[in-house]
Amino acid sequence: MLNVPNHVAIIMDGNGRWAENKGMDRFQGHQQGAETARSIIKKSGNLGIKWLTLYAFSIENWARPEKEKSSLFSLMVKSLSEELPLLLKEGIRFRMIGDKKNLPENLIKIIEKAEYITRNNSDLNLSVCVNYSGKNEIIESVNKILKDFIQDRSKRMDDSRDKEKFDFLQLDDSFFKKNMHSSELPEVDLLLRTGGEKRISNFLLWDIAYSELFFTDTLWPDFSNDEFCRILDEFNLRERRYGNV
Repeated sequence: MLNVPNHVAIIMDGNGRWAENKGMDRFQGHQQGAETARSIIKKSGNLGIKWLTLYAFSIENWARPEKEKSSLFSLMVKSLSEELPLLLKEGIRFRMIGDKKNLPENLIKIIEKAEYITRNNSDLNLSVCVNYSGKNEIIESVNKILKDFIQDRSKRMDDSRDKEKFDFLQLDDSFFKKNMHSSELPEVDLLLRTGGEKRISNFLLWDIAYSELFFTDTLWPDFSNDEFCRILDEFNLRERRYGNV
């Protein structure tokens, strides 16, 4: 029986190149990529993977042409609307990780609806990163911690019993993590990138400290369940030492 990782994160790269290679519009690549995502989500649930995080739209992607962005957001709305019954049936909890600011209103509404109606599901935790930046997530966490610290300190400065306590700020991993967009996500066990590039592109920087990294030349629309299972097999062959001997 396949021993699956607890948390798999995927950079779904190659939709545009897949379409261009076939003489198609880039949007058709995103459409096929959505079909691949649907297949991998279902396969992950069937395998018993508890956490799956997909990188759908980075902050850097705002630099893409307006037509492509508009089409991509419309595809997200359509796909999520159509998949809500499946999410409920398969016991999948949906989360968006990222900044909702600047996203289209109809996309925000369907995201919030999906998050609400799946909130009690627990078979598979599906997180989709939209308008996301790993660096920004860390910076925003620091800013939130500092803001809360300053507010608490100013409230308590008049109380001599608490003054010494609030003269300094000490952080640990768990305290820092709970102030992040991805606060509910566990550390990533397996990080996969399709499309041939070998970089992590500002994705879940805090949570991939001890991840096993896998890169495949396969473009995302061509990525299959069989290849996914082969990567999981290879993951099981790796020895994760976390810095130990």
